[in-house]
Parts: sequence; C-alpha cells; structure tokens
Amino acid sequence: MSGAEARWDADGAVLRDPNEVVTFPVGPIDPELLAGVETGSSGRNSPSGASPCLSSLRYEHAVVALSTGVTGHPCRRACVCRTVGHRRQTANGTVSTSRHPQPQSGGRVRPGSRSDARSDRSAGAGGGRGLVPMRTEFLPDAVPHDLAMSWSLHANTVGMNAVVDLDDGARVVWWPPSIEDEHGPRLDRNLIQLNSIAASDTLATSHFTASTAAPSDRMPGDPDWKVDRTGVVIRGDGEIVARGLTRPHSCRQSGTRLWVDDSGYGGLCEVIDGDVVTLSRLPGWTRGLSVIGDLAVVGTSRVIRRFAGYAPGLDVDAATCGVHLVDLATGRIRGSWTWPSGNQIFGIDWIDASVADRFLTGTMADGETVADQRGEVETAWYRFRPPGSRLPAAEPTPFGRC
Repeated sequence: MSGAEARWDADGAVLRDPNEVVTFPVGPIDPELLAGVETGSSGRNSPSGASPCLSSLRYEHAVVALSTGVTGHPCRRACVCRTVGHRRQTANGTVSTSRHPQPQSGGRVRPGSRSDARSDRSAGAGGGRGLVPMRTEFLPDAVPHDLAMSWSLHANTVGMNAVVDLDDGARVVWWPPSIEDEHGPRLDRNLIQLNSIAASDTLATSHFTASTAAPSDRMPGDPDWKVDRTGVVIRGDGEIVARGLTRPHSCRQSGTRLWVDDSGYGGLCEVIDGDVVTLSRLPGWTRGLSVIGDLAVVGTSRVIRRFAGYAPGLDVDAATCGVHLVDLATGRIRGSWTWPSGNQIFGIDWIDASVADRFLTGTMADGETVADQRGEVETAWYRFRPPGSRLPAAEPTPFGRC
C-alpha cells in the first residue's frame, strides 16, 4: 500500500467510532473526571420514571447522564456526551445544550430507535432508548447561561442582558427595564449578569434572575464587583419580585411555586410573597436545579479562586462538585453524587426513562466504553423514530410568540 493509500484509509476511518461522533469536536474525556462518590442513598431515592438525570460539567465540556440501574447506584449507567450546556426537554424527547467557550455553540440530541434502523446492519448492543446527536450550531457570542423551551427554544444571553429566541435567529425578545437608557436597551455588554429563566406560559409571568437590579460603576467579572445580597428575581412584566440574593442562578417554576439557587451562600430557596426563604444549605456554589415532584435535584460547584468574594457565605476550600437530592418538604439532603476531580456544574434536568435512559454511547464512569458482545465498540446505526410514527402535536404559547 502506498503512503497516499494509507493516508486515505486513515482519513476514511475518522469519525467512525460512535465515541468520536458524540464527543466531537473536543475529543475523548479523561475517565478520572467521571469518577464519582455516592453518599446517602441518592440512587434509591430517585423519583420514579425520572431517570436519567442530566448534569452539565462546564470546564470538562460534558453532559453526564446519571441513571440508577438495578442496584440503585446512580452512576451505574453514566455515559457522557462531549458537549457542555443546559437543556430543556421537549415533547419528542429532544435535549438542547449550549457550550460556553468561544465560539459559543449549541447542540441537540434526541432519542434514536435502533431496533430496526438498518436491515443490512446489526443494531449492536445497548437497547433502543439512547440519546443520539441530532444537530450542532453556532450561537451569538453572548454566553447563553440558561435555556428554556416553550413553543421555541429561548436562551438568556448574559453578554446582552437579554433573552433571545434561538429558533428565530437569536431574535431579542425580552430585557429588564433597568438596562434601558435614552437610546433604548443596552445590549452591548454584560451589565447585571442576567443568568437564568423560569419559563411560564407567557412571557409576562415568566421569571429571570440577575446578580444586581441595575448597572453600577463596577461590572460583572470584576473581582471587586459588589454582589452580596444584591441579587434579584425579575418577573417578565419588569417587576422585581425578590431581593437579597447573592449571585442567584437556576430560577425554576413548579406549579405555583418559585425556586432559585442562592449561589453565593450555597442555598436552595423558595420565593414566597416577595420573601426569600432558604430551604436547604448545600456544600458548594449552588447552580443547576430541577424540581421533580417532592424532590429537587441541585448542583454544587467549586468556587473559582479569583471570584471567592462572590461567595461570602461559603467555605471556599470545602466546596464540592456534585449533584444532590433535596426533600422539598424537609430540606433534608437524601443523597448525593460528587465528583472529586470535578469543577463546575451549570445545568441539571431530567428525562423520563420511558423516553430515553442513557446516551447511545460514550465513556462510562469507570472509564470503559460501551461495547457489544464481541468486546468491540458498538455501531451507531439509528434513526430518530420508527417508520410510521408521528411526533406529538405542539401548540404555540404566548411565551414563544413574544
């Protein structure tokens, strides 16, 4: 074989391994980053039908699926998709993500059927409810911290102090009144750290969090920026409904209840008639929150050393990177899964196990890759839905038409 032919063969083999496809373009993950420790009984207390839980590790550029498995250990089937982000589940099981490092990008994965995907290929091992890559795209370079799915996919762009509709060309659809001047809204730089969306049926009844109510002389990112108890929750009509938070994140609505992470104090809080009530204190910078029935799944992160002043209520050296199940009735932590080598948790969500129970392929928590019965990496032949199936009908909501 000539040198050119060997090179052609090598080029033809690129992106054939499913692990390369899922982790493209960043590359394989160091298995040590996925090694976790279970405390309490987190797996055995997982809500029924709510497995796996998806957690994004920002600086590891990973989304990890924690599944309880038959033994109750939450990392028994933890595979990883090599993109970091924050996701919201749609009716057809699509999970949307965003990646923070420049250039900003986003991707979508959704359940793929493998049982009858190809008549001339073996479906391989691992079942047919794996999440598989669907699309990747570039996003505006304004750091989409949080995503919310209504009729269309929305993101809060921190660098623009605004919310955009990603399904409509990143069109700006909302901003808080405090960033307006005589020329209109200031969309040219980060002024207040607008960083989460609690989507409701309408824009006016949705909620958003910011680290400060209005711009000041110091700007976000400055280690001397004053943030202690300056954070707010803003309703879509512009009214501030809660004050006194420190670097709030991950605002979420569950029925008539409104929850938020008080990151600088490691708190999980509820907003009740304008008051911020702390339900639980957790061992780290709280960011990432999903409410499932009577449980909250809360993420904690380490504190970046140069921003230690942003966490006045935390022991910076003792902060952990992990996911915790919190009882919403008592505030008690039922169980936790922590990553000793992990750094930052950004987003947490869940997907019903009947829709998807894992990533199609990826790196296991013990460093192994998913393999077929011959010990070879499984082939990723799949389609998004079987022939003749139909996606659930979706109706537009006022939030999507804002």
